[in-house]
Amino acid sequence: MASGSLSLAFNEYMERNCADNGDCDAGHWPQRLVQEARCRYFWVLNPDVVVPAGYYREMLGRADSDFGHNLFGSTITFGDRPDTIWFAGGDVDLANGGFSIHRFIGKNISDVPSEAYECDYLTGANVFGRTSVLDRIGYLPEDYFLYYEETDWFMRAREYGERPLLFPDMHLAHWKRSEVGGLPTKTYFYYLVRNAYLFGDRYAKGSLAAREAKLADFRESWLKVIREKAPEREAEFERLFERATKDGMCGVSGRVAL
Repeated sequence: MASGSLSLAFNEYMERNCADNGDCDAGHWPQRLVQEARCRYFWVLNPDVVVPAGYYREMLGRADSDFGHNLFGSTITFGDRPDTIWFAGGDVDLANGGFSIHRFIGKNISDVPSEAYECDYLTGANVFGRTSVLDRIGYLPEDYFLYYEETDWFMRAREYGERPLLFPDMHLAHWKRSEVGGLPTKTYFYYLVRNAYLFGDRYAKGSLAAREAKLADFRESWLKVIREKAPEREAEFERLFERATKDGMCGVSGRVAL
């Protein structure tokens, strides 16, 4: 397949499968596409991420020279705060609910180590990897639709001895669209809660109480903001949390109408 056709086909797919908050359903089709096109590398990238000039060639060069890893990422800053970290590697806390945690979030870019380091997972906003790894690990799961699909995939990668490598001195900017006017989007609010239950049920069955407590804190922190900024929507988000909790506990997966 010609590179132009590959790009066009991928763009059409993403237009059909991106949510209103800028996140996209990874799906199997794009991953199969890079395999069929015999690409050496694949790159999962959110449409709300800004890539600086020279980033791709630098990442490609580093990946080509590293034979001990197959999955790579970098520091991601807040789009409106270029010196403040949004993500610089991820950890999974299985003992306390199975939550994914962004390392160094809110810290200054000068606070991260200078040398590359391994982590538990990379955010799906930016994953660069060798296509050959898909043959062993398989594709990102489709049943989450949004949030936690990459965390699940990296948990599976760990079983195959794969650990992602993060380059802290390389930066992308993430213009988060999961919030609008200081309020969470319904998409973000629902899928983060529901999928925390789905992921936790798979990997942290023994920590349901901890998961419920953390999600209750998540609910209350956002409801406080909603009461201040849009009190007329408090009941709407209360119902959304209840639905997400029920769906997560019942194993409801995939994209749903909100």
